[in-house]
Amino acid sequence: MAYDAKFMERAIKLAKLGVGRVDPNPLVGAVIVKDGKIIGEGYHTGYGMPHAEREAINSLTESARGAEMYVTLEPCAHTGKQPPCTAAILDQGIRTVYVGSMDPNPKVNGRGVWTLRQHGVEVVTGCMKKECDALNPVYFHYITTKRPYVVLKYAMTLDGKIATTTGASRYISGDFARGRVRGMRNQYPAIIVGIGTVLADDPMLDNRRQKDRTPIRIICDTHLQIPLDSKVVQTAGKIQTLVATSERMSEDAKEKLPKLEEAGVEVLLIPEKDGHIDMEPLMDKLGEMEISGIMSEGGGNLSWSLLRDGLVNEVVIFTAPKIFGGITAMTPVEGEGVNFVEDALPLHLVESEVLPGGDIYARYIVGPEPEEDDEDVDVETAEPRPIAKIQSSPAPVAPEGFVDADATSKKASEAIQFEDMPGEVKKPAASEDDGWAVADNIPAYVPESEDDDDVEDRPPVELETRIVTEVLSADLNPFNIEERE
Repeated sequence: MAYDAKFMERAIKLAKLGVGRVDPNPLVGAVIVKDGKIIGEGYHTGYGMPHAEREAINSLTESARGAEMYVTLEPCAHTGKQPPCTAAILDQGIRTVYVGSMDPNPKVNGRGVWTLRQHGVEVVTGCMKKECDALNPVYFHYITTKRPYVVLKYAMTLDGKIATTTGASRYISGDFARGRVRGMRNQYPAIIVGIGTVLADDPMLDNRRQKDRTPIRIICDTHLQIPLDSKVVQTAGKIQTLVATSERMSEDAKEKLPKLEEAGVEVLLIPEKDGHIDMEPLMDKLGEMEISGIMSEGGGNLSWSLLRDGLVNEVVIFTAPKIFGGITAMTPVEGEGVNFVEDALPLHLVESEVLPGGDIYARYIVGPEPEEDDEDVDVETAEPRPIAKIQSSPAPVAPEGFVDADATSKKASEAIQFEDMPGEVKKPAASEDDGWAVADNIPAYVPESEDDDDVEDRPPVELETRIVTEVLSADLNPFNIEERE
């Protein structure tokens, strides 16, 4: 089934307005279309706030019965901090839903699409999938691995130095490049550096633009050398600050610990590896703290530790038009390094730009470049498909008369489990529970009356919020989204 790409493009632009506000949730945008015009739109505005689908529904200018919805991520079918979006879609009588990305969250993972189809909604998946997937690499990685998505960022000279032979490093890159870095800090929940960076530069590690969020500061400090009068310690009461230190603490470190905690620093006791903080258990701990993404701005040893352990997802480099020279001058990645050329970490370039001032910005994704695939759009009719068996406990039973979409969607989605099938969508399959339920026992959506499709007989939809037609200020709009005409 053909879809209109301009509406999905609009949903993608709306989703980007949530940057810096939704972690560890995904960026999602939604647009509701009727008779070729937008009648409602919204995006996920913040963690714990209504999802994009419900924001779009709240902005409706007329009834959505028979309309289409474009949404960048599969609608949820479970109750979390918010009720299931599938129930809201069914309640509105939306006829067709175009989905960009499927949600790998085990609580969703095909359940949203399946629930809508079981209730007679036509669902088309894989619409602008590549562009929609590009919205949420941090979320996809975090939700599937329970570890933060790590971006290794550094500025270096043309000869690959991050400091002179005397250790001077301010400033390698120009003003525009540093402004770009501050924008990046708004995209990720946390910054990580090594103790060497703190001792050498005494940085604040904040985001100087007041309208942006200030990321969590993480310092890897094996021997707890961090000075009590450093900027990060002095401001720990205002900005969340974590110091990861060895669980084998010296007596001096034990004496410093209560002073750091009194200043507001959270100290994490982590095992050592090769005389440094073991990064894998640290990442596991940060994942448990719901820190979904981290930008590493540390020195060569921290960079090597992250790369060696396979924890880096992206590398972002700012190359300045300068040459430092010096055999002892520090480089971006140190450690023992690799022995052979073929052992080098594979990267592929996804973005590059010559910035004002001459700095070269380059962004790489770790891993070989993926093969280009044609867009895989999965279309299924609105007729519910019979599924051989669904294991559930117990099987939902249809009440007489009207079926409550919220209750039905919730029961069905919480009970089922899934196995792989062709296409994007998962189908229910056996789990370890006892007992079987036939798919026909799950009721389909039933209109309130025979005249339910007659829009004129329905009461007008009260508007709770207007359609989003304005974007945030330039400082809060890193993707340069233009106002919709």
